[in-house]
Amino acid sequence: LIKQNNKRALRNIKPAGLDIGILNLASIIVHDEKTQSLIISGNEFISKNCFYNKLFANLQEKIANEAIEFKEITQKSGNKVKIATKYTNKGRNLQKQKNRLMESRRRFFDDKMNQYSKKILNYLQENKVTDLVISKNLSFTKTTGEIKMNKKTKQKFYQIPFGQLLNMINEKAPMHNIFVHNKDEAYTSKTSCLTSDVNKNQKKKSLNKPILPIDLNGNRGSKGRKLSRGLFKDNKLDIIINSDLNGAANHIRLAFNKVRIIHLKNYLWKLQQPKKIKSVFEFNCFLKQSNRIKNELLA
Repeated sequence: LIKQNNKRALRNIKPAGLDIGILNLASIIVHDEKTQSLIISGNEFISKNCFYNKLFANLQEKIANEAIEFKEITQKSGNKVKIATKYTNKGRNLQKQKNRLMESRRRFFDDKMNQYSKKILNYLQENKVTDLVISKNLSFTKTTGEIKMNKKTKQKFYQIPFGQLLNMINEKAPMHNIFVHNKDEAYTSKTSCLTSDVNKNQKKKSLNKPILPIDLNGNRGSKGRKLSRGLFKDNKLDIIINSDLNGAANHIRLAFNKVRIIHLKNYLWKLQQPKKIKSVFEFNCFLKQSNRIKNELLA
């Protein structure tokens, strides 16, 4: 292990950060001067999830009308409710139809997450990335239930398996010679990657010290405020950047404390003008175009 670490220390490390979410499935930034930052839209998954939910609700209503026997149970709150124990033949067929629909939904998300994980790793490998920094905090939050969201957003959060994307990337990364680092993403979205240090803020948090606005040097936009959702304003430099890419850049800082993320001040386009990917097909076209441009430059 020591020999491996020594060999690893001798080679050049080129890190990238990845931030996951609901509206933006994945936001990726590479620590260099020329690689285009990417944002993969989550709209495809949100609309598909809504489509399946409507079908489930319709089927469930029909199944409930086919119940012929019930039993009464007492809930923890003390309320007594009746649940169906037997259905008509039509009801049983509808239940089978619901199971097939659930399997169809599972296959859809499995297929899409598998394709996106491959495309992301191919993109990183083509741009000589050696290390990818991710965070599984949101996935862990699903199991604990410790999250404050409105009902509509919470439904998307729990039903869209974005953690599956991280798991697939983790499994496939060794085949692309990429090391994956999993870090705590606390304060990565609230701290400016340009003028502040997320490591210091996390250390303050661990020591139960207050995090002051001067420690963050910025604020993230939200719905109904002057600064729109999806944007981050660095108060010290008085500039606006993409909030998810700001978080992804801070991921890199967490894993590689000596990396000078501050140099991004000279390459603000990486934080302000990402390439937005709306589908796997669009991602594939982007990869082909990138390869063609590289080949023309080398010719």
